[in-house]
Amino acid sequence: MSIAKAAPIGRLAAEALHRPHTTAATLSAVTPASADTSLLIVADAAECSLAGLFPLLRSCAEVGVRVGLLTGRDLAGQVFGLAKILAASSGNAPCADLLLEGSTGCAHDLVTDAPIPLAEAIGQDTRHLVVDAHGSAAHAHLGPYLLCGLTGDAERTMDGQVIPAGCTRTRCKIARDAPLQLLRPHELRTRVLGLFVCNAITLTPAEQYPSNVALALDACDGYPSATFGLLRGDAATGSAEPAHTTRLLRAGLPLGEVVYHLNRPTALHGISPSILLLGDPDQGALRTSPQHRHTPTMSTGALAPPRSTPVRNTPTTWEESLLALCQQRPDPELAACLEQMRQARATASATASTSILEEAAQTWAQAALDILHRTRSGSFGRLFTALSAPLLAQVPQSASSCPYCGSPRNQIAENGRFALTCPRCGPAAVGSNRLNLTLNTPSRFAPGHEFAVQVAVSALVPAPVLVALQLRNRSTARGAYATATLRMTPGHSTACTLRPPTAVEPELHRVWAVAAHHFDLALVQNRIPALPTPDMLT
Repeated sequence: MSIAKAAPIGRLAAEALHRPHTTAATLSAVTPASADTSLLIVADAAECSLAGLFPLLRSCAEVGVRVGLLTGRDLAGQVFGLAKILAASSGNAPCADLLLEGSTGCAHDLVTDAPIPLAEAIGQDTRHLVVDAHGSAAHAHLGPYLLCGLTGDAERTMDGQVIPAGCTRTRCKIARDAPLQLLRPHELRTRVLGLFVCNAITLTPAEQYPSNVALALDACDGYPSATFGLLRGDAATGSAEPAHTTRLLRAGLPLGEVVYHLNRPTALHGISPSILLLGDPDQGALRTSPQHRHTPTMSTGALAPPRSTPVRNTPTTWEESLLALCQQRPDPELAACLEQMRQARATASATASTSILEEAAQTWAQAALDILHRTRSGSFGRLFTALSAPLLAQVPQSASSCPYCGSPRNQIAENGRFALTCPRCGPAAVGSNRLNLTLNTPSRFAPGHEFAVQVAVSALVPAPVLVALQLRNRSTARGAYATATLRMTPGHSTACTLRPPTAVEPELHRVWAVAAHHFDLALVQNRIPALPTPDMLT
């Protein structure tokens, strides 16, 4: 199946692979074939947004159709991808199956579980290479190495302009403060590459930072004949998935079936699809007769998540939930803020005086906002997790598209409170009927140049609302670049400016807004890219 102008490559692929060929104008126009079949989609990377892929992948999963995507940065990349698919069906592949762990900086043989020096593992020829690391669509951390998705001599905007201070062959923009050795996905000598990295399979630049740095597309330009990985950032995979992946691969299942099995656990929780294959879904099949091959199917409606039972002994306030998270990962400054909030809440509970109650509420609000400033990471993620925890028993519902990446968002809601998340960008907002916050930011900004944001709050209690704003890098451990604190009247909007320093790297950044009001919080997160010079903003 080829999409729009990829039809010539689609016809070539169909002829070379001896398969029927059809065309469609867009991904949304593709109708899955009958159950127990495979579908290789040929499309330009620019056509493969998450919003376009989701409906197709879900409908294919419901009827048990194995899906793969043949794509590339350009026409030459698509032809090269087809050549690798054809080459993979012949010749002998290396036998090594390796796991690279980013959190530990170690490598393991996935057959014997024997440890291997990371430098030795990276230099090996392998059949299957699985990367499990923290990162993004463009970069992943592998101990002393940094996996950078740059293809070519320098990082460029989508119209070809070189981005000053962007990635180059010898330097990476996110490693300028650390002595990390650069590694490119196209350099990994493996037949099949697995990327358990958040948003690793991001094909359209507008969905992340608008440049030519992308892990998945760089892998398509290199050794791997097939690459699969995380399509979203909220799948919450752990160490079990890479091991399970290797068992499936070594069982000889076609790659399309491997990806289907990997998608099943998250599908049962309403997070589907989570993993996408860039390659032939039939690659890797055992050479057995069709009647001996097992092809799993999924009945219609199986993707709907079950309604789970609320966990017992749930903390009565989100502060207690946050304190529980703090005990799991100690943070003295966060604990101090929570203690101040506890004392303010206790004071309010013990008084009948309106003035004392209002003073306690303001003390609580200030301590809540201090969490952003007194903890290096800002704890925005922890705040979001704690505030949304009481809603997790609810089934996620479709919500409006993300204003930044265009992906379909999910919302969970109960008793007037809601939490909104984007599969690419992560936590978007938490609010309620009692307190809600909206934030408007520009589509991008230039380092050293101030930009305006518009904030609006609504609240049931007609008392001042404290709002804190922060501009942070994707790596929140670096701290905030620019901050502002507002005292707002409910029902009104306020404009303020943030001035980032000149040394801000050309990356995707976050503007956080947190409103505190009468023992309640509302959160909003917007993503905003930094482009190095003002003329690049147009």
